[in-house]
Amino acid sequence: MINVVYMFFSVIGFGIIFNLPLNLLPAAAFSGAVGQAGYTMMMHYSHSPIAATVFSSIVIGLLGEIMARMYKKPSTMFVIPGILPLVPGAYIYQTMLKLVQDNIKEAVHYGLLTAFLSIGIAAGLIMVTTFWNLFFDKDKK
Repeated sequence: MINVVYMFFSVIGFGIIFNLPLNLLPAAAFSGAVGQAGYTMMMHYSHSPIAATVFSSIVIGLLGEIMARMYKKPSTMFVIPGILPLVPGAYIYQTMLKLVQDNIKEAVHYGLLTAFLSIGIAAGLIMVTTFWNLFFDKDKK
C-alpha cells in the first residue's frame, strides 16, 4: 500500500504544476490516493491492468464530482491531477523501445496495451460524468 502514499504525493506534485489552489491540494491528492487503492485492489483480484485502470478512473471521477460540489469548483480541478499518474507512460516507452529494436511483435503488444489503458481511462471518466449529469444535475435542464 506504499503506492497509495506515492500516489498522494505525486498528485500534490501535479497539482502544484497545474497551479491548483493550495486549499484544494489535499482533496485532489486524496482522490488520487483512493484511486490508487482501487487500482491496487483490482490488480489483486483481477490481475488485469485494463480493468484496474477503468475501476480507478471511475473512483477518481466520482470523487472529483463529489469534491467539486463540496468545494464549489469544477471537477476537472480534482480529476486531472488525480488521473495523470495513471497515464501509461512506461508502456508508451516500451512500445517505442521495441519499435526501435525492431521487435514488432512486442511493440504491437505494448502499443495495444497502451491504447486499451488510455481508452479505459477515458471510458471511466466519461461514464462517471454522463451518469452524474443524468442523475444528479437534473436542476440544470
